[in-house]
Amino acid sequence: KVRPAAFSGIRGLAASQDIAADDVIVSVPRQAALTLPPKQRCPCPGFVNPSYWDSSPWFVKLAIRLLDEQSKGTQSHYHIWLQQLPRAVDSPVSWSQELVQQLQYAHLIHKVTEQQQEWSALYDSFLQQGVVNKAAAASKQEFFRALLLVRSRTFSGPYVASTLSDRLRLAGFVAALVATNTLLGGDLTNSLAAAAAVFLFNVVYEVVLSSKLKQYAMCPVIDLANHSSKNTTEVSYDYLRDAFLVAAGATYAPEEQVFISYGAQNNDSLMQMYGFAEPDNPYDVYVMTSLLKWLEELQPPSQARLDQLNKEGLLQALQEVVITRQGFGAQTLQALRYLLVPAPSSSSNSDVQASNNPAA
Repeated sequence: KVRPAAFSGIRGLAASQDIAADDVIVSVPRQAALTLPPKQRCPCPGFVNPSYWDSSPWFVKLAIRLLDEQSKGTQSHYHIWLQQLPRAVDSPVSWSQELVQQLQYAHLIHKVTEQQQEWSALYDSFLQQGVVNKAAAASKQEFFRALLLVRSRTFSGPYVASTLSDRLRLAGFVAALVATNTLLGGDLTNSLAAAAAVFLFNVVYEVVLSSKLKQYAMCPVIDLANHSSKNTTEVSYDYLRDAFLVAAGATYAPEEQVFISYGAQNNDSLMQMYGFAEPDNPYDVYVMTSLLKWLEELQPPSQARLDQLNKEGLLQALQEVVITRQGFGAQTLQALRYLLVPAPSSSSNSDVQASNNPAA
């Protein structure tokens, strides 16, 4: 019900027909997706050392999978999809320091700089401890591109170790054991009870397991969908189909762009990880990293009041201040009132006591 399209030069998904809310618009078989199950053994020991794989974070593991599959060329199971991935991903982590400074936002500049340093260290580790064939190792630019593709196109969900077909094969195997045991003279009732216990244990174990473990996946077609905070659509896994699905979160007319949600993310996160900011983002925030310094320049507070704030655990509320659409947080407001209220001159004893206690 959707097709790839371009909207003002940006790739996305367009409705190819009328779409109603909750219609399934994309279904991608799990075998067609690049997935990372929990605690997976190194699937490419000829590309990276297994010990390096085991110690790497999830997004590095998926980046390694991408680089390994790309090195296979047309022999890769994912060749067609890999050819459709963008050759370059515009995100602040790949910018020069001069461009990063043009963000003119201290908090985001700090986060991006930290990310650049972290990813540079990850690449050094990849070269020194990971890659097997150092002569054919990916460049830093290629490594960063793989990380960016993973961080901007991956979603996570509960891990399901066995599909419906796996369960049916298990049921068939257990039934065959019951039949064989009965033919050999075994008690049918006991055999059926044992078979039911084995099957039930398997199902319960998987339910408990899936609630605690997480898998990551990159899906062709789905990864073309752009984000909108006004859309509640997310990717889900359908156990019966053994496929990743997207159901429409709204109605769409033909040729209209179809959106999904990347989650409740503010513009700091969207800019850092995806390279864009969303107008009128309901989750947007602004982080002030120097409110206390600004206050000290505006009206220097007494050291006694700063010490009292620190004693009450409120000084941190002025160090890194997150301002939402609703304004300052309760602790920040409490600390501001205490610092900015004038010292009492002719107040009652209770007023004096209250002004000297930030928790009052």
